[in-house]
Amino acid sequence: MAYVVIVFFVLIIFVLSFLLWRCHRIVDALPTGEKDLSLDDVEIAVMRTLDKGPIVAFAAVKIRGAVLLKDMRILADDNGDLRIEVPARVTKKGHLMDVYQFIDSRFKQELFDAILDKYKHL
Repeated sequence: MAYVVIVFFVLIIFVLSFLLWRCHRIVDALPTGEKDLSLDDVEIAVMRTLDKGPIVAFAAVKIRGAVLLKDMRILADDNGDLRIEVPARVTKKGHLMDVYQFIDSRFKQELFDAILDKYKHL
């Protein structure tokens, strides 16, 4: 009886391993459809604020006419250095988490530079 149980478990492990291997091959064969984004695919709108606080402008970005990223804040510190913050939410533990995240850091840097350049030329 014990041999039957052992053989049964070995068979189950073999079948699960085979299915995992097969799924991995199927996923690897799927086309990714990834294309590098460039600033040609982006429309940027920047609006100055009238307040004298640290937020000097808001920006909205449309990517390929399909995705709209709104409420980006352009902030100026005491030295006049500019930085961009994306909208964030507070988690249950009290941590800030960005509402949207950039996966391609090169595109993020190019986009933020273009937003700041557009702000400087208002």
